[in-house]
Amino acid sequence: MKRNDFTAEKLPALSRRAALALRKKLVREAFGPSGETVLSVLDALTDTGVTIKDVRGYIVFKNRFALAKMNLSDDSTVLGKRAQDLYPEKLWRNYVDREFPTMRTGKPVENKVFGFVADGSKAHNLVSVYALRNSRGRITGNINTFRRVAASASTPNWYHKIEGVIDHIANHYREPITLAR
Repeated sequence: MKRNDFTAEKLPALSRRAALALRKKLVREAFGPSGETVLSVLDALTDTGVTIKDVRGYIVFKNRFALAKMNLSDDSTVLGKRAQDLYPEKLWRNYVDREFPTMRTGKPVENKVFGFVADGSKAHNLVSVYALRNSRGRITGNINTFRRVAASASTPNWYHKIEGVIDHIANHYREPITLAR
């Protein structure tokens, strides 16, 4: 398995104890001695979902907002699991496809709109994904945030057919346009 390739192989879920130990280590490396305070602040956000994963894709933290959007009251169902353990393949592949480049390169995804979310709604989410690094600069995980764009916004049933075009435009809008005759 390549380092940071959290899609390469099927990995077993972690026990709660192992997941909590991994969270403690990852949070200490990324946020220093105030890591638990940072988690408390993230957990208190009432309009933003937050998920923290290690480089293999193991979920080590989900805040209350993110859990509520999954209709969960606590993290016991998700802690120590990967997207592959929680969602149908089409959905988990979407999550991995948007998170893996950040895990591999460290380049963030910032404020990108995605539809077809985990709660089964067709709401649009404004998503950002950032790499977490240790004191040596090595990527140790990621932090993923999302906010609902608007309560009335929804993904039309044809959206998935043009999603690639929208992504291309978003990634290349600064490039000059040339017209061929």
